[in-house]
Amino acid sequence: MATLLLTVLSQTPFGDHVLVAPRHVLVAGYGPWASHLDNPSAETATALNNTCYQSVCFTGWNLTVSHAGASRVADALYRGDLKRYDAIVTLGLESS
Repeated sequence: MATLLLTVLSQTPFGDHVLVAPRHVLVAGYGPWASHLDNPSAETATALNNTCYQSVCFTGWNLTVSHAGASRVADALYRGDLKRYDAIVTLGLESS
């Protein structure tokens, strides 16, 4: 499923379409909160951490449901710490 989200179509000069996939992807998911004892977003980030699928390698971050957790990716982007990633995906759980 992750490759469906991350695969990009690129058009060559000859009009052909080729699949171009990012090589390094950061996946961030949030941990449990309120009455949600399990959060699939954190479980997904944890499951993908340090794995590769075809030419795409993943790093997973488990974020706390707090201001600090919500700011972790943005702060790292601002500091320039995430330059090695070709894509950043942040996952969450909606409460309803």
